[in-house]
Amino acid sequence: MYRVFFCNCSKKYNAEFKEYMMDNRGWVGQGYQFHAVDSEMAANVVVHFKTTEQLEDMYKDVPNFDIEFKGLSITDSTNPQKTKVYMNLNNWLSPPPTFVVKDGDNIVGGGDRIRVYRQYLCMHELGHVLGFEHETPEYENAHSPCHPMQQQTKGTGMCRANPWMSEMG
Repeated sequence: MYRVFFCNCSKKYNAEFKEYMMDNRGWVGQGYQFHAVDSEMAANVVVHFKTTEQLEDMYKDVPNFDIEFKGLSITDSTNPQKTKVYMNLNNWLSPPPTFVVKDGDNIVGGGDRIRVYRQYLCMHELGHVLGFEHETPEYENAHSPCHPMQQQTKGTGMCRANPWMSEMG
């Protein structure tokens, strides 16, 4: 059981993250259990929302940060008793242009694109909490769903943007 605490998150972001975290199309549907708690002391996962600038400042001493992590959300598992998830607030509010959502051959924008990105971001970072690494699968075509553990923030050109494990067959 993963006990999740939302640290200084707005109620709106907190509720949205919880909704996606508990969605049966994601990790819950794969048999993992999450429970939101009201105390950081009771949690083994703590979720923060930080700007790109705040994350850069926090991790400025990490070798290759600019190459590997700049502009991304971060799951920090250096303390096995309390994993910290840092959601990149800049991307949460405005997904990078490399994250393309399509409905057939039509590009989806606006609130629908933001919702899919936020779902993906939650599933991806929770996947790291669960111990999963990045996936770099080969896709049959651009209509194949991206794996949630693929770094879709860096691009979805080889597959269809997808937050859900249930889409993986």
